[in-house]
Amino acid sequence: MKAPVHLNFACESRKDTSAYGAKGDAVAPDWSDAEYVMDYRALRALIGAIAILIVPVVYIGNWLIFTRHLGDCFGPNRGIPGSLSAFYYTHMRNLFVGAMCALGIFFAAYRGYSKWDNRFTNVAGLAAICIALFPTLPPPKLFFTASNRCGPVTPITYHLSPHQSAYRWVHVVSLVVLFTMVFLMVLVQFTKTDKPVGERQPANSENLIGKIAAWWTGLFKVKQPKKRRNKLYVICAGGITLSALLAIAGPSFDNTAPWLLIAEVGAFWSFGIAWYVKGAASAVSQPAPGHLALRTLSHTIPRRLAG
Repeated sequence: MKAPVHLNFACESRKDTSAYGAKGDAVAPDWSDAEYVMDYRALRALIGAIAILIVPVVYIGNWLIFTRHLGDCFGPNRGIPGSLSAFYYTHMRNLFVGAMCALGIFFAAYRGYSKWDNRFTNVAGLAAICIALFPTLPPPKLFFTASNRCGPVTPITYHLSPHQSAYRWVHVVSLVVLFTMVFLMVLVQFTKTDKPVGERQPANSENLIGKIAAWWTGLFKVKQPKKRRNKLYVICAGGITLSALLAIAGPSFDNTAPWLLIAEVGAFWSFGIAWYVKGAASAVSQPAPGHLALRTLSHTIPRRLAG
């Protein structure tokens, strides 16, 4: 696998002296702090932090700052948008759009260990930006009327595009693509590790089920703490899958519950936790004593995951 690349803005090129440590994680190139602006480990953690915070900040911010009656309006109800995407039509629009665009830019700027890392994150970055720029359909008109106790203190005006229906489908497809790419990154790319010399590799003649079974058992045949992290990545990938099932199947059981909002909370948190742990764990296993951001990041993760 290729060594990860920093966002390097230095004028002169340096030879990449990266290597792989005993635990299978790539060791960062020996560059001075002045030669890069954002370390790839910090970039991972930043992507994770945005994904974790976007839902509570948008939801609580709308409730705390812009809702007329705080007491009865914190829990999901018909007076507030039923999905994170629909908060585009609240006063938290700029924050939502800004966070999704930031995710898209950081995904595009991220450079991982292999070409597949880069392909997944480039597609995810484009999808995140499309989510921000192509809004979904607005909430029911009740949300914008004075009779809505949980509506905004100040009126919200918007003008639907004649192509809004098409924009909505771009939004939905982009959301599916984003979480598909994140799912593959978390389950396939984050769980990778160097194979010990002499370990049997699946033969090309093996069937697909045999290869998948060998890959699955190999996830948990690594040393600690990589084994614990792999378990966490599998749980997070499962969380993304479960969230997708809730969004699809939930309305058939109870069409009054905000299943899409619940699913988005689960998916974004699963995505965010995995990315944050990956970045913070790398900051511990590959320390950079002169890098303040990485030193700070290394203290935010339990040693059982990064020791």
